[in-house]
Amino acid sequence: SAAAEGAREVRWAGRPPCRWTRAAPAADAAVAGGGGTAAGGYQFLRNNLAGLAKQHKHDLNKTLFDEKTQDLYGRSLMDRRGFRDFLSGKINANQMRLNLAKEWAALPATGEKSYYDKDGRNKARVSSKEINTAIAKALELYRKSLGQ
Repeated sequence: SAAAEGAREVRWAGRPPCRWTRAAPAADAAVAGGGGTAAGGYQFLRNNLAGLAKQHKHDLNKTLFDEKTQDLYGRSLMDRRGFRDFLSGKINANQMRLNLAKEWAALPATGEKSYYDKDGRNKARVSSKEINTAIAKALELYRKSLGQ
């Protein structure tokens, strides 16, 4: 779907993906995503991964942590942060960017700084230009899908 394509565009902010290459049970990723480290293409933390599995009625020991599952969970996180509201025009690109930066520390919130910059562990790893371009591309893909 266009929303999925847009989510992927925002996920990578125009950069090549960093993927967990083996299709292991999501429980393995939950272990990898603990202790301040993150797992998978969307950089899931353990608590998020457990909550997302519960939301989608998945058993972490049986659900493969493959691209399909990661995209589903990633879109769910983006929806929690208002992605559908952004696509429908209820919130603007600046608010969407701030919302996404609250979910992913590697994204700049304002200027070039991460929303979590002051914790001493996190910093923005993509530029404002890259995330703004990705958000605009997501909206463009969505509009194209509607024939606009």
